[in-house]
Amino acid sequence: MVKTVQTGLVRSIGRLDLGAKDPLAPLRTGKVLAANLAQAELRVLMNSAHTPMEDAPLEFDALVLDFTRRPVVAANPLKLPLTDDIGEFTSARAGSCKRQRGRVFEGDYDTIVIVDCKEVLLRNARVRELRITDASVTIEDSRIGGPQGGLRADDSNVTITSSVIAASVAIKAIDSQLDLAGVRLMGSEAAVLAPYASRLLFSVSVIKSPYTTGSIHGWREVGPKNPL
Repeated sequence: MVKTVQTGLVRSIGRLDLGAKDPLAPLRTGKVLAANLAQAELRVLMNSAHTPMEDAPLEFDALVLDFTRRPVVAANPLKLPLTDDIGEFTSARAGSCKRQRGRVFEGDYDTIVIVDCKEVLLRNARVRELRITDASVTIEDSRIGGPQGGLRADDSNVTITSSVIAASVAIKAIDSQLDLAGVRLMGSEAAVLAPYASRLLFSVSVIKSPYTTGSIHGWREVGPKNPL
């Protein structure tokens, strides 16, 4: 059974088909839903907008028919909600970006250092320690953290979607702005510390720390006297 809803998003027993050029239900929304819905599968129709069944009927029909022949969708290990454990992984690989644009990082890293870079993308990555300074970075479907790890953002803009960050301090933000959707933050000392005031926008996210526990949505101003 296929159900079409007002957003132009189509679900078929865990299947999500979304137009990449949809201005009303943007692709990021589909990624958040795919991360939160049990056994959901996201397929993107690159040349479609709000009504993929009309914009690309042949491709849309083929995807739906394919799904009806295999209605069981394999579980995605990055789905939310998740346990407090981000999983065991070790890597000696170190990544870096300095004064570049459009770099892409995927896979396992011990550390990634990004300085004065624009439009950097981390996707399907696992990183113990991520340091971002004077940069704009997008993080998707990734896990960050571990012993003495986590995310540090200094004078940066960071967009995070469908990801998990877990460490003693999950995020340390210094004069930065972060947009988090479908994200799980876990910090044994704090989820977010901000020595200098930073702004965080949360959507459909979960937080666990000595200061805050539970679902979180909306803007949060974080500073030296009000950690999360």
